[in-house]
This record gives sequence, C-alpha cells and structure tokens, in this order.
Amino acid sequence: MVGKILIPEIKNLIEARNFGALRELFLDWPPADVAEVILDVEENDRVIIFRVLPSDLAADVFEYLDVDAQQELLRGM
Repeated sequence: MVGKILIPEIKNLIEARNFGALRELFLDWPPADVAEVILDVEENDRVIIFRVLPSDLAADVFEYLDVDAQQELLRGM
C-alpha cells in the first residue's frame, strides 16, 4: 500500500537517474513490499529498481515475485 503512494516519487527518481536515492529508499523495506512496487510499475522501471537493490535484498524480492514476473524481469535484464 505504501508503495503505491510512493510510485510517483519512485518514477521521478528513475527519470532523474538518481539511482543512489532509489537504492536508499528501498533499503529498509520488507522484500514483499519491494516486490509489490516492482509489480506496480512499468517493465523498464522494474528492471531498474531490481538492479539498484543490494544483491541480498534483490534475491529476497525475487522470491516474492510470481514465476511470470520473474521470467519477465530476467528477460528485461
């Protein structure tokens, strides 16, 4: 739910290419919430968000995505 509220801010960070701030935004989020945000944004933005995550968080987030979303994300990378 919180992720949906922050989607405009997330999109602004991506458009501004402020990847450090984007990474910081997600550091304290539970992996399930990050996965929810990833599913709520456009495919190109999904890949960007996933790539800026620390590897341990990215692995946890990946587990929360359904198989179709996982495959789509991998194709986008």
